[in-house]
Amino acid sequence: MADKPLEYQVFMHSYAGFNSTSTLFYGERDAVLIDATQLLSDGHRLAADLIEMGIDALNPVQVSAAGMDTAWLKREFGKDLTFWGAACDSQTVLPFGSPQEVADEVKRRIDDLAPGGGFVLAPIHNIQAGVPAENVVAMFEAARKHGGYA
Repeated sequence: MADKPLEYQVFMHSYAGFNSTSTLFYGERDAVLIDATQLLSDGHRLAADLIEMGIDALNPVQVSAAGMDTAWLKREFGKDLTFWGAACDSQTVLPFGSPQEVADEVKRRIDDLAPGGGFVLAPIHNIQAGVPAENVVAMFEAARKHGGYA
């Protein structure tokens, strides 16, 4: 049983002119964000809050979110957060791209997020039905070719 009881924090923001909330539930070392409809600036502020709370890993990293820049994320938060996921855009590239596009995206995410450690390469979410098997193979082959820590 955890020593610290579960706590929560509600974040208010305006998305496309509509007021919305996201609720962060957290314990001593883990957190989950519910209803994360927010602006990118809200996400950046939230990442800083997570670090301040002692959270040390972010999963998932939704690379297809508008304005998402994984190289910037690494520069801004990489000394404090481990990025878990982010292997390949699971909404567009993985299901609909070519194997070469998948491999290129995986290499880009490794180049952006792996330097200096703090990156666990994994699919962003569960691999959905209908994703071509050759794209899944391309993702793992690119990870083996370009990933790894010495």
